Amino acid sequence: MLRKNTFIILFDIIAFIVLVFTAYQLYTVWQTHQVETYLSSRQEELAGDQTVRQEGKVGTTYVTAYIPKNKANEEIPALKEIILSQVHADLGQTKPKDKVTDFYYITAQTTSSDLKDITAYQLVSVKDQKKGQSIEKGERVTHSPVYFTSNMKRFSFADLFEHTDLAQEVLLTRIQEELNKTSLSDTDKQEKLAQAKQLKLADLDFTYKDSQLVISLPEKTVGLATVQIPIGQLFDCIHSQYLTDKDQTSYQQAQEIKRQQEAQANAGGGEKVIALTFDDGPSAETTPGLLDILKKYQVKATFFIVGKHVAGNEAILKRELAEGHELSNHSWSHPNLLELSTSDAVAEITKTQEAIKGATGYTPKNFRPPYGNVNQAILNALDIPAIYWSVDSEDWKSHSTPAIMSQVKAQSAPGGIILMHDIHATSVAAVPQVIEYLKSQGYRFVTVSELYGNKLKKGKIYYDRQNYGPASQ
Repeated sequence: MLRKNTFIILFDIIAFIVLVFTAYQLYTVWQTHQVETYLSSRQEELAGDQTVRQEGKVGTTYVTAYIPKNKANEEIPALKEIILSQVHADLGQTKPKDKVTDFYYITAQTTSSDLKDITAYQLVSVKDQKKGQSIEKGERVTHSPVYFTSNMKRFSFADLFEHTDLAQEVLLTRIQEELNKTSLSDTDKQEKLAQAKQLKLADLDFTYKDSQLVISLPEKTVGLATVQIPIGQLFDCIHSQYLTDKDQTSYQQAQEIKRQQEAQANAGGGEKVIALTFDDGPSAETTPGLLDILKKYQVKATFFIVGKHVAGNEAILKRELAEGHELSNHSWSHPNLLELSTSDAVAEITKTQEAIKGATGYTPKNFRPPYGNVNQAILNALDIPAIYWSVDSEDWKSHSTPAIMSQVKAQSAPGGIILMHDIHATSVAAVPQVIEYLKSQGYRFVTVSELYGNKLKKGKIYYDRQNYGPASQ
């Protein structure tokens, strides 16, 4: 009887073990099926119809890459290279190992772009982690788009421009403006800007949408992750055929205005042009009266503004701009720039740029160094040119209308630039006679930018329409 009971117990134990083992096997098969089903659905999610699948391992990560195909049903080599570069960037280049701990998928999917006749692809990757017999789903990561022409040649940021040097200047100006908004020290800002000057346009990722360019930057070296540029700021250097219809219309309008300005500035023969400029304002006591005179005579002038005078006089600056005058930069505190370090001299100009833009929304295109003192190191550190003069009225010294008129009559010539000051009542009082005399001699008044037709180059000093060059120091 005991032997019979022992046999029954032994039989039950064996049956139980078999049952557990069978259940485990069935569970394992089910789990494996679930994993395979999941991986299959994951692949279908990313693969698309027109791709070639490539598989491999990096370390313990199983990699599946989906390379888009061209019209000939072949993988696109340039996209394959970009995808593999991203795999190495994300996973490194570790030798394959037997164990699998992660599943990594990557593909390039077409995405929307406002660039005409250019196809945009956006890399999409995801990394899932294996946990026992289950899979922990990772987040999809989208990367900056890459662009290709109709014949699948890589289209870089540099390819967008006809004049890459001008595009580089615009980019650096925007980087400098954004750096100036940060809490970095002036020294750090200059270092970051110096790093930005080493950037190559062809190496930068970008997007173009809604009339804006967003450029990705190396944040660790430049201090900014991205910078945004309205497309209109690049009309002087861009290949217009890539623009949207809306932006092409704006481009054509801007080019027509530019042609008109150049025609006016370069008008030869019978028409004589001259630029009337005023330094050191605005002054609440004298500048409004000067604006009344200019309005009466329908004359447009250029105002070189001292930054510390902006606060409290914002309405005057807005009026100057609204009435067609040009706002320019005359430093923050009117120092002799040659007595300052290059960084301090640059700060005098950039601080004033920010003040004028903050008050009016307009950023000056040029500056005049106080006392006409500047060196080449300062000019090279700035992104705007210097404007001097060819007619010194010496109004600050004589405070006399006859003396001012004597200077104007002796020195005025076509394409000249007259220097006066809007902070002296005696200077303002002389302006009607200056205007009347020059008009009687056949002159037409233009702003500085109109005088040159927006062809000014940074790092140069301009004395009149014909004469310009580097600093003498």
